[in-house]
Amino acid sequence: TSDVALKDEFDLQQLYLDIEAVRFPTRLVTVFDLPADLEEARVPGMILQPLVENAIKYGVSRANRPVTVRIAARRLDNGVAISVTDDGDTIKG
Repeated sequence: TSDVALKDEFDLQQLYLDIEAVRFPTRLVTVFDLPADLEEARVPGMILQPLVENAIKYGVSRANRPVTVRIAARRLDNGVAISVTDDGDTIKG
């Protein structure tokens, strides 16, 4: 897919997580951290989708408590770092 503004990618993930919140109304907490100066940074479209899906599948769906899924971006010296994290339980195996 073509490059999109980082704000658009965050907005798309917000829509996806809004749908997942219907499935997990008491377990899914979302936090978005996108500094204003990075909103127009260009990223490949759908770059975050598989990471967010994994956070839901392995973090939220397996938990019996609220789990926070956080999507964040920050500026680096030579680019942008984007992260998707959850505070679900660690799976041992």
